[in-house]
Amino acid sequence: MKRIFTLIICLATIINSCGYGFYGRGATIRTDIVTVFVESWENFSNEGNIEVGIRNGLIDAIVAGGGARLVSDKNSADAVITGKVESVTIAPLSLTSANIATQARVTMVISASLSRRDDGTTIWETRQLAKSGDYSVASSNVGTDFMGAQKQEALTNLCRDVSALLYSLMFSGF
Repeated sequence: MKRIFTLIICLATIINSCGYGFYGRGATIRTDIVTVFVESWENFSNEGNIEVGIRNGLIDAIVAGGGARLVSDKNSADAVITGKVESVTIAPLSLTSANIATQARVTMVISASLSRRDDGTTIWETRQLAKSGDYSVASSNVGTDFMGAQKQEALTNLCRDVSALLYSLMFSGF
């Protein structure tokens, strides 16, 4: 029993010394950034309302993560998040022997920044951040324009993933 207890203590020490740990929970940006406002995003893609999905996902991530307190009034925020969807592209990923797409990849490119509200100083910024997701093309849409519920689900998942990534990049590690 003593050996098992010693082994558990050694493993716990090794794991902690290797840098393993919980990432991105309860992190704060800086001590002077307590409240954050998320601006409406711009959309330069052909996917209507995709910017709303990113903004809403980012708001959800901030509320769940606790890194800063979300406020609904820009004038009461210490920092402001702005962003734009640069592009959304969809390309065939898997083809049949007749060159008909059965899977597609959707790629989103975004730019975002976190700035102090009072003086506009940029705290964090990314440009041309790309993230992709794959989906199956429904048999009724095979070889056509990749529309359908699978595409919408892929776009929804991509918005969630991009928002989580942005939250992690903005609020962790300061």
